[in-house]
Amino acid sequence: AGDLIAPGADEALRIIRGNVNSNATVAHGSGFTVANFPPGTYAVFFTRPFADIPTVTASPDDIVLYNVDSVTTSGFTVKFLTPSGFDASSGFGFIAIGPRIRSRTRAPHASHPPRNSPHPAPRCE
Repeated sequence: AGDLIAPGADEALRIIRGNVNSNATVAHGSGFTVANFPPGTYAVFFTRPFADIPTVTASPDDIVLYNVDSVTTSGFTVKFLTPSGFDASSGFGFIAIGPRIRSRTRAPHASHPPRNSPHPAPRCE
């Protein structure tokens, strides 16, 4: 499973997805743990960190305002508020997607454009 590539990606990506109950227990998914810092703040910790900062999205189970925050290679937090602005607990689903390996690409050297470039390399005389 460690060498699978996400479908349709131009880079080697890793995906962690899960569903969390309002009491901070894992309903579905793997590769993460959850802690609840009442009121209404949940911290998700990835069992194995990403190589670089992932993109994280979340969807609450209830009608609440929410914010995904503090995204790092090791996890993220999500905060829930009622529409009136009070702290709230809610179950939620999330997807984290990020690089499997740290990118090692470098910009081409100025005097050596990429192959098949419409621009010829400058001549040194």
